[in-house]
Amino acid sequence: MPWFTSTILIRALPAIADAAIAFIATNIDDLIVTMLFFAQVNQQFKKHHIYMGQYYGNSFFTIERRPKLTPVVSFCAPPFINL
Repeated sequence: MPWFTSTILIRALPAIADAAIAFIATNIDDLIVTMLFFAQVNQQFKKHHIYMGQYYGNSFFTIERRPKLTPVVSFCAPPFINL
């Protein structure tokens, strides 16, 4: 294995592990919050309100985050990726 490949792997593994831990923690948190919402379903607060809230929330954060993330990705990405 060439030295640059091993160097990249050594530097990337902690970042990958951090990303995996953050992903797992976020999903557990989302699962707990969603379960709490489903526990409060009644005549006025129905299941479709929860589903629509999930879609609206995810759509909002995706649309809101896109312009802010683009300069970060283009700054951090190596030039050979052509972003």
